[in-house]
Amino acid sequence: MSESPALHYSSTVGQTSLVRVGGGLGIASTSICLAIFVLGCFGFSAAFVWLPLIPLVMAGAGAVFTIVGATLKKSPLDEDTQVFAAMFCSFLGLGGAFVELAIGFNWNVFYQQGV
Repeated sequence: MSESPALHYSSTVGQTSLVRVGGGLGIASTSICLAIFVLGCFGFSAAFVWLPLIPLVMAGAGAVFTIVGATLKKSPLDEDTQVFAAMFCSFLGLGGAFVELAIGFNWNVFYQQGV
């Protein structure tokens, strides 16, 4: 019976790829968006004015890192589902940051009946 060659996991320990960095930025930006939203729900409406710029920049950088890491610098550690998850988290952070900016600057995003 033939045996398959042993896998060498030591060559991949400690390596980070751009996809994983982008996914981490996406998760962090989504978490910060959620924290800002909770602050706004507790009555701190000033949190919606300039604080959403932090997750906006983080999610934008996460999306760029993920796209570059998935197309130009593909790592053998990254699977396609990880790329999809990293992009999902980055787009969720971007969407949350834009909605919070819309709340802070009173943009008319949703339909409002004449007040």
